[in-house]
Amino acid sequence: MRPRDFKGPIQPVRVAVLLRYIDYVEAVGAPVERLLACSGIPAVLRGNPMALVPQESAMRFIDLACRCLGTEHLGVYVSLAFKLDNLGPYGQMLQRALTLHEYFRKGIGCYDTMVTGQRIWLTEHGEELRFHVANLN
Repeated sequence: MRPRDFKGPIQPVRVAVLLRYIDYVEAVGAPVERLLACSGIPAVLRGNPMALVPQESAMRFIDLACRCLGTEHLGVYVSLAFKLDNLGPYGQMLQRALTLHEYFRKGIGCYDTMVTGQRIWLTEHGEELRFHVANLN
């Protein structure tokens, strides 16, 4: 699903979630300030990771960054360069997890502090785990 095709209620998301994309895009030389402005995200919010922005604006930034960089795989590149420090207090809490199970439990348990109006959970299906995301509205 491409970000601009998303339908449904628009939820706010913490700037901390978007910072890893912003930092990566800036590191590879894309015009971050222009992309933020075109997305309706004030650049000053980069200094406030717990601030909220509309999810639609965050998705627009990611879409524009993909177009600018000529890739559909920006999320993969960002994930490879990702550090939990980018998520502020949320990332610090995840970093203290001693096992993958604890990491998932803490991450899912605190997800609503990062993205409001959504719920995430895992279900077991034999030897597979399935990751679910649902809008609450």
